[in-house]
Amino acid sequence: MREREKNEVVGDKVWTPKEAMNHEKMNQRLKNCTSFLAWQEAVRWMQKRKGGIQGVRIAEVGCGTGTFSLSFALLGAKVCLLDQNELALKGAEKIYHSYGVEVETALADCSQELEEKLKGRFDLVISVGLAEHFKGEDRNKCLRYHKDLLDEGGSVFIGVPNALCPGYQLVRGIRIATGTWEIELEIPYSPAELLRRGVEIGLKNAKVIGNSPLSDDARNYSWGLASALKDALPKALASKLKRKKNDAGSSGVGKKQSEQEIKKMLQEIQHFLKEKQNDVASGKLSEVKGLVNTFSAGIYLCGEK
Repeated sequence: MREREKNEVVGDKVWTPKEAMNHEKMNQRLKNCTSFLAWQEAVRWMQKRKGGIQGVRIAEVGCGTGTFSLSFALLGAKVCLLDQNELALKGAEKIYHSYGVEVETALADCSQELEEKLKGRFDLVISVGLAEHFKGEDRNKCLRYHKDLLDEGGSVFIGVPNALCPGYQLVRGIRIATGTWEIELEIPYSPAELLRRGVEIGLKNAKVIGNSPLSDDARNYSWGLASALKDALPKALASKLKRKKNDAGSSGVGKKQSEQEIKKMLQEIQHFLKEKQNDVASGKLSEVKGLVNTFSAGIYLCGEK
């Protein structure tokens, strides 16, 4: 099918690593993860259903760098990364190994039938920015793929852009109008559609939650708007601005670390993640409520098999 071929092209564009990830960048990504309301909700679910993160079997579909799952692997979860892009899998595997974490990988396409060896194996199945790259009934097919990976009682956490987020629609609209929108197929979900499709594939206790406070979204989309306007500038001027930014941020990038430095870095990031895990357990980080679930830039479908 022609649409299938489009999805493959989009997948490669979205998930092929554009640059090598060093520990400085990955640590910042890991810390950012803990501020996401979906990350906190996933921790809450594991604490309630599994007694904690240690030993929980996690699959991440369309994994890219696998950052979301790496944050849990560093707390003792067993992770399997799935992607149709072999380059993305190899890059993610290298990142995990650099953190001293073992990871299973599988070359897999969520628009195809799930391999028998993967069915029903996992307690938690995650994807971030994947399901919006399908249309029509392929949307349900993608969501069902996540469910089929679950063991009985397991839960999905499927993150997509929110069609009701004003910031997302503004930046997307500007990029489309100026010819700088590079994604061939991206159809955001409304919370209502995401919940409806979750119910249609048979998820129990299905719900949709927002991923970030609205104040964070406003700040992030302010940067997104500035970036969209910059990219619409004449190429010569845009390239000059980009060079200045790269020059300003180039210090320390690619610096080789000693074994002692890596060991210290691992201890620090694990300590940080454990503290955030404890904050969720203590109730310091509260559950997602209110307008966040309707207008947050990112929304997550949660539900059990």
